Order: sequence, then C-alpha cells, then structure tokens
Amino acid sequence: MIISSLLGASLLLLAEEAPAPTARDASAPLEAASTDDGAAPASSDTPGNARVGHGRGPAGVPATFTRSTALRARIGVEPSAFEGASGVSSEGRWLASATAGYPWWGVRLQLGLRHGLSPLVEVQTALARRWRPAAGLAMLWVNLPRLRIGGEALLGWLFQSGELGRRGPNAELRVRIAAPLRRVAPYIMLGSQHTLLADRTTVIRAAGEERSWSLRGEWTGWGTVGVAVPITRRVGLDLGVDLTWVDAPETIAIPGAHGGIIIGGFRQDPGASKKRRSRGKSQSRTQSGDAASARAARVMPPYAHTGASLDPVSGGPSL
Repeated sequence: MIISSLLGASLLLLAEEAPAPTARDASAPLEAASTDDGAAPASSDTPGNARVGHGRGPAGVPATFTRSTALRARIGVEPSAFEGASGVSSEGRWLASATAGYPWWGVRLQLGLRHGLSPLVEVQTALARRWRPAAGLAMLWVNLPRLRIGGEALLGWLFQSGELGRRGPNAELRVRIAAPLRRVAPYIMLGSQHTLLADRTTVIRAAGEERSWSLRGEWTGWGTVGVAVPITRRVGLDLGVDLTWVDAPETIAIPGAHGGIIIGGFRQDPGASKKRRSRGKSQSRTQSGDAASARAARVMPPYAHTGASLDPVSGGPSL
C-alpha cells in the first residue's frame, strides 16, 4: 500500500515537470533560428531544400568585400585616327588606312600588341610605276597625353618599270611625332629609305660579249606633315603634304599631297569570352537545380519537411 502510494506520487511529479507538447499545424513553415551575428538565415521557401543565396558572402562580412570589383580593361577608348597619326595601335586593336594623292598612293594595315608594339604591312606606289611592298614593326617610344613619339623599321622590295627599271631589296627607318588634341592630331613623319640595286654592264666586242655586275645603293628621303581628323571613334581622315627625294642627290625633290581614310577596330579578348561562357554555364546549372527543387516540392506533401507524421488515432498530424 505504501509502495503504491510512493509510485503514484513520483509519477505525478514527473508529469508536472515534463513540458506539454504544443499542437501546431504541420503545413506551417518553421520559425527561423536567430544567429549570433544577426545575419539573416537562408531562405526556406522551397520545401525540403534550403535555398542558398548566390553571391552572398559569409555572415558578418559586408557585401562589398565579397563581390568582384575587377573591371575589364576598356579597349578602343582613343579614336583610331589618333593611333593612325602615331603609327602604333593599342593592344588588341587593328587599324587600316588608305591614302591617295600625287604622286604617292598607299595602303597600310597594322595590329597593336603589348609593350607598345605594332606589326604592320603596307604597299606604296608612285604613278603605278614604282611599287614597294614592305612589312615591319612599329614601336612607341614616348606615350604622353599630348605627345607621341615612335619609330618604325620596314623591309621590302622595290619594283620600278619604265626606262629606268630598278629592282632590289629595300629597307626604311621612320620617326613619327604626333600631338593628339581634342579634335585633331597633327603629326610629322621623317623617313630614310635605302635600296640595294644590282647593275649589269654588257660590253660587246669582236671576240664576244662581256658582262659584269656591280652593286650600288639608292637613298630616298621622305618627309610628311599632316593632320588626322577623327569623324567617329573608328573612322577618321588623313590629310598631309609629302616631300620626297628619290635617288638623292642625283635627282630633285618632288613635292606632293595626299588624302586618306583611317578605319580602326578592336579584337575580342579570348579570355573574357571564356569567362562569359563559363559564367553562363554556371548560371544555367543553378537555374536547372532550382527548377528541379521546385518540381520535387510540388510532388512532396506539405508536411514532409517538418518531421511530422499522421496520428493513427485521430488521423491528424502529430509532432
């Protein structure tokens, strides 16, 4: 009797100490647990899967430190006409120019590389009788906002038809000085062109013909004063006065003038395109994952993620 009384009292005390379960709707969302640093918890609007905030940094770290602040280098800020006046293109940019005048015509194509270098090819002609195709390299020596000084070295071959036919290897050194302003870019170009010619002498005698070869050089001085005028960022005009002295000092200098067009553009950065493709693939994978989670949420019952089950007695949810 005493033992049964003690057991009943012990059970009564245990029932008073144990917290009574609180009834709640199983379909209601769970309350978000607070964090120590006050950061907002991850969103749980997708049933059965806690959605991770993309681009969100760790708790307590400002968003400015977790986002990438690197800016892509802008290509093509300066008008192409200014680059045509200096003779050197910026990295990744190409430039084409064509000039026509008396007596000289010309076509030029160049591409900008690193360290102020620009490989180039060009063709010059005088009255369609003297031709000189050449390839070379231009380099920028002084690069200031209002002053550009560069040099060029070209190797080519001279073809001249007519009574004074000439053929031979050709080399040229140039110096360009340009002063880009707001609307125009005046420039000066000085060149020294050297050609190696081979002369054949034939002597006719009674005993027969005798032929001999001799080498000589031809020097041509070149000077141009002109101005490059940008029309748009990629298109510009080239106007100038030329003073050339072919085979100096045996001949006289021939003055001339030219007008031309400058067209420039920029080459796409392969590294940036790869980054854009990888970024697009990661975003597509994330979107496909979110869509799969949403489909799974529509199939699962509303109480599947709360840990609740059906009460076999009342038929309702129980915790």
